[in-house]
Amino acid sequence: MKFKNYINQKMKGLALFIGLGLSSTVSFAQMNGSYTIDASVAASATNYTTWASFATAWNAAAITGPVTVTVKSSLNIGLNAITLNANTGSSATNTLSIDGGNTRMTYTGTNAALRLNGADYVSVKNMVIENTNISTPGGVTLTNQSDYNEFNAVDVFLNGYNGTSSSTFYYAISASTTTANSNGSAATGATGQPGSFNKIRYCKMYTQAGGNGPYTAVGLNGNTANYTTTAQNNTLEGCTISNFYYYGVFMQYPNGNEVLNNDISRSNTTTGGSATMYVIYANYPYSSARANAISGNDIHDLPFKGATTLTTNLSTFYGIFLNYPTGNATYKSVVDGNIVEHCTYSTGSRYVYYIYYPTYSDITNNKVDNVDGSSTSSTAYDYYVYYPTDVKVNGNTSTNSNTSGYLYAFYCYYGKTTNYAWNEFCDNVVTNNTTVNYMYSAYIYYYNSTCNWKSNRNYIVNNRATGSTGYHYFYLYYYNNYEVIGNVVAGNYANSQYIYIYSGLSGTFTAEIRNNTFQANTSTAPTPGSSYIYGYFYLYYHTVYFTGNIIDLKGSGSQYYRYLYMYLSYSNPANLKEFNDNTYSLNNLFTYPYWYFNGANYTDWAGFSGAGVNGSRDNGVDPKFVNIAANDWRAGAWEVQNNVSYIKQNDVDCNKVSRNRTKHDRGGLETNTDLEAMSTNFTVPAQVCAGYTAGATWIALKSNYAYDKARNFNVSYSVNKGPKVSAIVTKQLAQGDSVKVYFPTPLVLNNAGPARIAIFIDLPDDDNSNDSFIFNTIVKPAPGGGVMTFTTKPTSANYLPSKAYDVTVLGQPVNYSVNSPRVYGNADYVGNGGNNNWDASVQVRTKFGKSVSGATLTAPTATNDMVVNFVTTDKTLEDSILTVYVIVNDKGNGCDTVIKRDVLIYPTIVPNFTKPTQACVGEQVLFENKSTVTSGNMEFLWDFGTGKAADQTDAPDPVFVFTTPGTYKVKMIAKTLPYGFPSYDSATFQVNPVPTANFTKKNACEGYDLNFTNTTSPSNATVTWDFGDNKGTSTSNTPSYKYSSKGSYLVTMTANLAGCIAKSQQRVYQFEKPKSAFKVVSGDCDNKDFVFANNSSIGSGMIGSYWNFDDGNVSTDQAPKHIFASSGTKKVKLVTTSEFGCKDSITNNVVVKESPKVSFLNGPACSLKPTEFTNTTPAVANAIANYLWVFSDGTSSKLESPSHAWGSLGPKTATLTINLDNGCSASTTKTLDVLIQPKATFTAQDVCAGQPVVFNNGTTWAQGDISYEWDFSDNTGSTESDPTHAYNVNITTTYNVTLKARIAGGCMDSFTKQITINEGPKTCDFAATPDYAFGYYGMKFEPVNASGVAGAQGTVNYTWVIQNGGKQTTPVAQHNFAKDGTYSVTMYAVTKSTGCECSITKSVLMNRAAAKNLETVGVAVYPNPAVGQFNVALTETFGTDVNIVMTSMTGAVVKVVKTTNNGLIQVDASELSEGVYMVKVLSGNKMATQKITITK
Repeated sequence: MKFKNYINQKMKGLALFIGLGLSSTVSFAQMNGSYTIDASVAASATNYTTWASFATAWNAAAITGPVTVTVKSSLNIGLNAITLNANTGSSATNTLSIDGGNTRMTYTGTNAALRLNGADYVSVKNMVIENTNISTPGGVTLTNQSDYNEFNAVDVFLNGYNGTSSSTFYYAISASTTTANSNGSAATGATGQPGSFNKIRYCKMYTQAGGNGPYTAVGLNGNTANYTTTAQNNTLEGCTISNFYYYGVFMQYPNGNEVLNNDISRSNTTTGGSATMYVIYANYPYSSARANAISGNDIHDLPFKGATTLTTNLSTFYGIFLNYPTGNATYKSVVDGNIVEHCTYSTGSRYVYYIYYPTYSDITNNKVDNVDGSSTSSTAYDYYVYYPTDVKVNGNTSTNSNTSGYLYAFYCYYGKTTNYAWNEFCDNVVTNNTTVNYMYSAYIYYYNSTCNWKSNRNYIVNNRATGSTGYHYFYLYYYNNYEVIGNVVAGNYANSQYIYIYSGLSGTFTAEIRNNTFQANTSTAPTPGSSYIYGYFYLYYHTVYFTGNIIDLKGSGSQYYRYLYMYLSYSNPANLKEFNDNTYSLNNLFTYPYWYFNGANYTDWAGFSGAGVNGSRDNGVDPKFVNIAANDWRAGAWEVQNNVSYIKQNDVDCNKVSRNRTKHDRGGLETNTDLEAMSTNFTVPAQVCAGYTAGATWIALKSNYAYDKARNFNVSYSVNKGPKVSAIVTKQLAQGDSVKVYFPTPLVLNNAGPARIAIFIDLPDDDNSNDSFIFNTIVKPAPGGGVMTFTTKPTSANYLPSKAYDVTVLGQPVNYSVNSPRVYGNADYVGNGGNNNWDASVQVRTKFGKSVSGATLTAPTATNDMVVNFVTTDKTLEDSILTVYVIVNDKGNGCDTVIKRDVLIYPTIVPNFTKPTQACVGEQVLFENKSTVTSGNMEFLWDFGTGKAADQTDAPDPVFVFTTPGTYKVKMIAKTLPYGFPSYDSATFQVNPVPTANFTKKNACEGYDLNFTNTTSPSNATVTWDFGDNKGTSTSNTPSYKYSSKGSYLVTMTANLAGCIAKSQQRVYQFEKPKSAFKVVSGDCDNKDFVFANNSSIGSGMIGSYWNFDDGNVSTDQAPKHIFASSGTKKVKLVTTSEFGCKDSITNNVVVKESPKVSFLNGPACSLKPTEFTNTTPAVANAIANYLWVFSDGTSSKLESPSHAWGSLGPKTATLTINLDNGCSASTTKTLDVLIQPKATFTAQDVCAGQPVVFNNGTTWAQGDISYEWDFSDNTGSTESDPTHAYNVNITTTYNVTLKARIAGGCMDSFTKQITINEGPKTCDFAATPDYAFGYYGMKFEPVNASGVAGAQGTVNYTWVIQNGGKQTTPVAQHNFAKDGTYSVTMYAVTKSTGCECSITKSVLMNRAAAKNLETVGVAVYPNPAVGQFNVALTETFGTDVNIVMTSMTGAVVKVVKTTNNGLIQVDASELSEGVYMVKVLSGNKMATQKITITK
């Protein structure tokens, strides 16, 4: 790659020379198809010799199809930037695609080299843009609504710039062509949208080594006029930015922009950069059509690689800066997966991620690593989130960073939730950070209106506040609802440590504090006398769930204060819903140890638990953290394992380890617990009878738990997952210990049927695969009767299992299912084809023994139980209890079983009600209930047919208001009490609509009609109008009315629909008109103010003014001043508007004289050559100009375009003033810096092709540091003083070599000299082929070109030296060797015209035996013997796919090669031992075998 770039640089000057030589212009009316930019061939209809000629053609043509341009020459475009304007034919199909072909565009002018001015659908790829301007260089700009463009692998190299100008950049989507930081401010036009849907991808952006970099690397700007609704959706992706001065990426008012996976640094400099730096800056980013996303970027090595606090000049640092980022429910504002690392600043503050007033924002999976501010005591923020609304701050990391002041790892201030149920602060990591004073690992502070925060699974470990009074804080302060689950705050070092969860807000709020590990130890505090530990849990009014936490707070004896402060649901203790399963590990080695709980101080666990205020499963054990030194904060104590009930929010722990779904560990981290069931003495046969009893039963188990002794848990057994019988294990089991435990109660099987017996360790440990023994058996029934149960057949009967009877009414059956006797099955019922063991019958009787008809019995089948059914319609039985008897007869032993059930026959309701014939919407309607029942009470449910559940009532005689018209079916359900047997009555009911009266009106000015439109619903209602002036009326739906005088009037419209009346009233106005008038007070030229006087009037009220100056500008001032944008006669118009919208206007002609628009160009200001000044001011028609140049050295000139020699170095000014004879004038001034200039020269000698050229530099200069730039005329160059260069040509070629010498901070001089590279042989290679016609061991030697084609060069003499064959001087040599073998052959080639030569020596193989095999069997194996590798030659008689199989002489396969037949296959047998092998070649049905000897 380096050599290729070197060649491209050398060809640069030549390409420019050719391009200037073919400067003719070709014009195109339309453009499509393929084109080239190639300076090496003549201009044509499809080839342009310069970038400028292509741009001219593009800007003059209309694209009619896809256009592809291939750039074949690296070109210097000089001072003339390339601008591609909008093309009316551009579209998604009519695109312009430019392939730079890895060429270079060199530009020496200011600002961007390549500019898209409204151009759409342009793609550029594979090129380098080099700008050598040292004042205000730029790379690429897109402006004036340039859309759907893409730059891919278009690198920008600012070569030579080392300033601080804000007009410097690599890429800019900007409203200005001179800066990357200009946003649009209007809907259209030059100040409209700079560009949308553009992509800048995989581009490298860099400067010369050590340069300051551009002020802004990349600008992606939007538009203040519509940024909240109109998406730009521009993309910066996969780019490498190696240097910048102030902004890395600048986005003003962006919408939907993506900055993805870029590498941003200042890695190609070792000094410099601004003292304040923004790496990615976005002001008011929105997300209308896609997320405004900053994701996957790597920001590093700022202000330069290897910077320290002693060498950095960076003071205030912003990594990613978002001001008011705003997303929505569909598209969030996203900051995800970014890394900021290896940054160093000295005195100011840092805001690594600065997110200000975010809404719908996701700040996720980002990282801060090794940001060093250890030399400053200013406040530092890693994640600064200010006034967030609906945000997620999840999965981020803050690590390995330093400061000497306040360090906020996460700062979330004044949060708010509106559309989200919760803001989220979850799964973040804060570790290994160091500060001197205050360390806030988490600072989630206060609420704005409504604010709920989830703060879950945050890992805050091993941070240090090293100062004598340093503090570490975990601070969750004052908001509405809290969810604080699974956090680990442990191992942090500070003189004082605070765990602070506080809210005094009153209301129906909830706080869940679950499964956290809160650890603090101040044993090594640097100032014990002022050392504090605060565990502060103040949730005074909240409903609190405080469970599963480990609170470990310890000192060593000399620390001042330990304060565990717990005010939980203090205002209403009933709201403390869960307060259990917590572990408190505290010692009293403090001067003042306090433990406050809801107003009382208990000091320690003994006092707390002794007072009985603790949860029943709380404990005060040491959590036995697994490895504190290694920051392994898993709790190993047995008492904290697997005893907290699972909830979904606690699905994983702080390390993303899945928690036990039955009972999990306390604290923020899960520890793996395992007890193993080893054996049991319980056995059971496959079948047993009911009442089977086992002997004394035991289970043997062991502990596999590594961190503590297992103890105080149960082992149990159960049958069919029924009630458990348990025994407690009291023995303490270390890892590997075992125990045998007996159950206190024998195991008995009573219930007939399948029985599943489980004997198990009754503890939800983390491996339940080894916890239990399972046994299965069948329990056979003992003799006895069946059981009567209720069936599922449809019925309205009331089955009351808890009472002595069931309830039904006349006509409603009761149904019972009766299973078979326990010793028999349904198939044994008489007549079922079984053993005829049993049958049954049914009877129903009154309480006096009288039989009642209506009972039936359905005999069982082999698969269905017997069914008993009873129903009666005898009205005399109402209010009486009947008994249903089922008699089961055992045919085997003659025993009967009688099963009985009482049934109450309840009375039935006769439903009835009355109603009006019809009603109107909104009218109260009475429904009168006429229902009756013989005894008991009734209840009612009315459904008025609206379809709404709310429109029902249980009132006996309801009054109902229908809100919509229609025909309704009104239904009454009457139920008996208390059993609810229903009866029904219904009727249809007509409700007529009441019209909704409304109308619209349009007020009018004097002399105009007011218009009215009836909007009454429904539209068939009739209307009448009263216009409120005691005169006007109408019955039209759309009347118009003109009042006789101005004023306000009350209009009334009355609507009538089927006798339902509604009215609507509105006030209307007839407004007064103003009178417009104005005059010009002063003004003459287009660069001076015109002053206008407003003489407009109105009878009463205020008027507003709107001026149109006929030049695209307007004003709403009462008496404006205005500078016209152009000269000429302007039709100035004043429109006056009353406060009620009545208008008048006047137009007057105003004459504006034209002033000169002064501008000039100048050459470089150097010590040896005069500076050329060129007046570029456009001429003013019909005006004579006088010129005056004034230079800061006291001289002047009246020439139009003078030259000026400077007498001294340093800053100078030049001012041009132009006075016109029309009375108008203007001037402009430029500042120039006169710099010292060297005198460049060098010497070099001509060489042969392939030999390097040595260049001897003879440049002279007066003073200063000098640098060199060599252009070797082959697209390569060098910056060495005396370089050596090799040209890659093989024909005689003359190059124009140019040396540019430049003084640092000064001027440049150049010197050009011709160097000739003399032709040598074009190729230096030959081919050796068998020539058996020449001799039995004959071989022919021929020169070949780079493509392997044989043939001698006519301009070259050849000499051949053949081992054992002498020397030959012919173009083609032939030789007959004496035998097979390997021989050395050397070819010497000498160019006749120049004497330049080359040579090559090869070893050739003569293998006559292999050739014979190839001819006879189609396969040749050679060399033979072979050292490791050998060749297999095949003819085309073998197929495409071949297998080569090597076997030992015993037939064992030792190697298989599957490949494609390309005529020659190389086989690597170096791994085989020495010996003789068979080589078998197979293809389809064809096979050949050869023998080969392998040697080492």
